[in-house]
Amino acid sequence: MKHFPETMICVLLTLLMSGVSFNYKRKYIIEWGQKLIYPKSITKLENLERFESHIAKAFLSSINVNKKIHPEVQRLVHLYLKDYFESSGRININTDDASANKEIHISKNPICTYRLLRRVQTLLKDMVFHKQFCHNFGVECSNVAYYIMQYHWPKPEDLEMLAENILRIHNVYDLDAEQFTNGWISTAGTNCSLNSIHCYEISFMAIKTDQFTSAIQWLELAKEKTLVDKKTSMVFIEYLLWKVIEQHNMEYDESVKMELEPVFFDREINHIQNDFKNATKLRNLQYKAFKGSKERYHAYLNFQGVCSGDTFQTDKQKSHLFCCVVSYQEATNRIQGSNSSFHLSLTTSPCKHSNARHLEKKLEALTGLVVSGTAAETLSLLSYSVGAHLNPHFDKLSFMDLDKTPYNFRLASIMLYLSDVELGGATVFTSLGINAEPIKGSLLLWYNFFTDGSSDFDTFHGGCPVILGAKWAANKWVKYGTQLQHKCSLKRQERFQFAVNNVYLPMPSSSGEIPRRED
Repeated sequence: MKHFPETMICVLLTLLMSGVSFNYKRKYIIEWGQKLIYPKSITKLENLERFESHIAKAFLSSINVNKKIHPEVQRLVHLYLKDYFESSGRININTDDASANKEIHISKNPICTYRLLRRVQTLLKDMVFHKQFCHNFGVECSNVAYYIMQYHWPKPEDLEMLAENILRIHNVYDLDAEQFTNGWISTAGTNCSLNSIHCYEISFMAIKTDQFTSAIQWLELAKEKTLVDKKTSMVFIEYLLWKVIEQHNMEYDESVKMELEPVFFDREINHIQNDFKNATKLRNLQYKAFKGSKERYHAYLNFQGVCSGDTFQTDKQKSHLFCCVVSYQEATNRIQGSNSSFHLSLTTSPCKHSNARHLEKKLEALTGLVVSGTAAETLSLLSYSVGAHLNPHFDKLSFMDLDKTPYNFRLASIMLYLSDVELGGATVFTSLGINAEPIKGSLLLWYNFFTDGSSDFDTFHGGCPVILGAKWAANKWVKYGTQLQHKCSLKRQERFQFAVNNVYLPMPSSSGEIPRRED
């Protein structure tokens, strides 16, 4: 960490608060920093987690030694450390041996990450901008200034995006909101929990995005927690809850409820505490009615169901499945070595690495496709932090192909999983009702077209939200025009065959077994 004179630190922090970015390696150059969204970057979240762990230990050591700390600064430090230990896997803040307490990966847990960003944005900021802070904690003040010069303070939009991610996890997997706020996420328990303020903030994001069921649930939770922690205004929460229920009831229409957006309950909600618990989410009724539907309108309902572990494959369809084990671990390991320079989420970044041709040969041997040169698009890396997902979509056309040239249509998609994911993050095919779990070293391959050139609707797919952990993957899209060695078929909607050990396995007929439609 760099050390700065105290007066310089005060000037730096003041400027940083206004959004100015410094390039420390090039002196005297001040730039307006680009907007940095922490929830979109696994690496930025991990850096923030490491930084906070360092300064938390430094604060703890200093307050146990320095007896001349300003009372208000000391109060702010205690508030910060209390919140830190409550949501970082540590329990005791009155011990010098902080490392003796069990730690968890904060940036891999949605609740812990939310509290991390909020804590740094509010509690840490209030503390370091106290006029006596730099006098009492000179080294720590310098370290904070240096870090913020590199990465900036988390902004309100960071918290809003993370709140939206939490809502997505809650909705897609249909989790119990009360258990979620108490630290129980799906099948995993953590020591991170949410108080009434956090519940209110998340409910406010649900209100902004017209998610009525979520808004009502989270406001009811905020109301219950306020009775205990006294952190928010009960009158304000009750008024907001009343207003949301009124809006829900006004927009709900019983006569067309199966055609409504899945953001309502199945009836009007009464102004009685927790009345929503006696109602059913409309999304659950709709999924039960339209499960397995091939209609694009119902794809997201199927997406939610399959992400939650449901499947609607028939026994006949399952009988055609086969497993192929091929050694290509060396290639995937080499890709992983280049991950440190990519910090994107839900977006792709074209990249090249020194072993690209080595990987291409592995893929060609495995798939029987030509993937080198212009035969395929550049390898793209993707990263998904907690709550990140990808809505159901087709791969058949690149958004970069403005001319929509058939030659460049994506005949086949190859996805390599570069990391394990603790929970969530599966790739689901909404029409087939199947999912592929992200397992490090595995590969997923499918054709986006039939042999007659028509689109295969069964390749409509999406990426489930990451619940716990982080997901890294790589995509290679193979272009149509360069694969002319694949013969066209006179049969309608016949699938391409896959070569396993140089033998093409027979493919099931699509006629009559699975109804299909073209886009």
